[in-house]
Amino acid sequence: MTPSEALKHTWLTYYEKDNKLDLEVISRLKSFQAPRRLQTEFLLFLSNYVKAEEINKIRETFEAIDVDYSGWISIDELKDALIGIEDSEQVEEIMEKIDFDKNGEINYSEFLAATIDRKYFESKETIHTIFNHFDTDKQGTITSASLRKAFQRGSRSYSQGEIHDMIKEITGRDEINL
Repeated sequence: MTPSEALKHTWLTYYEKDNKLDLEVISRLKSFQAPRRLQTEFLLFLSNYVKAEEINKIRETFEAIDVDYSGWISIDELKDALIGIEDSEQVEEIMEKIDFDKNGEINYSEFLAATIDRKYFESKETIHTIFNHFDTDKQGTITSASLRKAFQRGSRSYSQGEIHDMIKEITGRDEINL
């Protein structure tokens, strides 16, 4: 028996995926619109501030889809989970929108960012929290330099050109103002 087969053995599978797929989370997954690169970073940061109850629903749904327990959702796992809900082409479109790093799989952070309830984005407090995190020099603007520092704190790496393009993509200028 291979390790992969062993993980699927009934002694080790303690729940059925159908019992753990939260339809609200699946609905948000399906309706997610691919954000710009900087918006993706904001979503990933924001996921740290979501209530535990919401995180648990999302985590359980992720685990139900990730049937091989790899920590990544493959296109085949996503298709199997959404069988009868979406056709193959639609599942591929979902995968394309959520696979932020374009490696062919969805990791937990990507899944979390795509399925967070949008109510967490609607408050001024949340917007200020995100803005203040990325305004590392506390000048009231997010610049390339402040983004670079924020990304380094989070162990994320982008070239200066990529960071500049992220800002321009959102504002058309060289900085972001609150």
